[in-house]
Amino acid sequence: MDDVVNFYIYWCLYFCLLIFAYFILIKRRTNRLKQQNFVSFLFLLLVSFLLISANITSDYYNYQRILADLETYMFTPFVEPLYGLLAQWVDYDYYFFRLIIMLPTFILLFMLFRYSFDATITVTLFVIVFSYSFTSVIRSSLGDTIFWCGLLSFVRNNKYFLLGVVFIVLSFFCHKSMCLLLIPCIGAFLPLKIKTLNRILFLTIPAILIGRLILPLFLNKFGSDLEGEIYFTNTVNNRDFTPFVISLVINSLLYAYWGYLLYTLRFLLNSQNKIYRYLYKFLFLSLAFFLFLFFQEFSFYVYERFFAHLIIPICILSSLFLLLNKKAYSICILLLPIYILFQNLYIYMFLQRSGI
Repeated sequence: MDDVVNFYIYWCLYFCLLIFAYFILIKRRTNRLKQQNFVSFLFLLLVSFLLISANITSDYYNYQRILADLETYMFTPFVEPLYGLLAQWVDYDYYFFRLIIMLPTFILLFMLFRYSFDATITVTLFVIVFSYSFTSVIRSSLGDTIFWCGLLSFVRNNKYFLLGVVFIVLSFFCHKSMCLLLIPCIGAFLPLKIKTLNRILFLTIPAILIGRLILPLFLNKFGSDLEGEIYFTNTVNNRDFTPFVISLVINSLLYAYWGYLLYTLRFLLNSQNKIYRYLYKFLFLSLAFFLFLFFQEFSFYVYERFFAHLIIPICILSSLFLLLNKKAYSICILLLPIYILFQNLYIYMFLQRSGI
């Protein structure tokens, strides 16, 4: 009974927060709300503590099971060793476990959003579109914030190279999937022009065909790794059809937004702002890599998790994108209620599947 009450309380609070953020985004477009750092901080603080208890997140029962396995067997193949030590330190308490992970995550996230052109737009868009998924996959989100803090520190100033490397390596201990970012991360340091990027995107087609021939040979290597086997070979047939369709609609809107953002901000390749120039190249190369992953015989976990790692750079560039493109801002305002509807339908389906 307590789970039912908690679920509905947090779901209602979360929905109210989405609506509040949506109206903030509308007011920002009409210039009736000036950019204020305290607004950004307020939203991050609200989201972090509102969803700390996280009864409504999709990984709620997953982490309950993981902590139970750690308490019983002192080991589980589904989390990195770092979290086994943390779970033992917090005496396997789920809420305390989340708190320890999410506090540094949101502190670092607040620091990262300071790179954005307009922090208010960045934060409100993050709250509406990405906060649910970001606070569900807490290990991955911690890895993302550590990775981007280290990488952008180095991009901004070369003297932070060692610090950047340390942070990037540390992020790999937070979640194994962080290694997916290495290819676009290294490639974005190259002096690429728009013609070169377009050629790379075109070459993705033969790369996909070659990958479909060669990669299945390597996937057999994951047979002895339970987490790897599930991560790389689980199929859509294992998912309930209705939540899958809802997730497909949500993701389709996000992928379209990603492509339109890259098309609009292509001038950033010649920008004097090193961070924006790097992030644009990173997201463009990530698009090519995402398409490669999408058309391989991988499970949906791989390309969905890769896209989740792109949330932070997409949010940082989004405020510039929306302020420069008023038409895109208007379309975003019109589509966000649909996005909110489908997102909450997904939460409802989670409720049904969990038997609450």
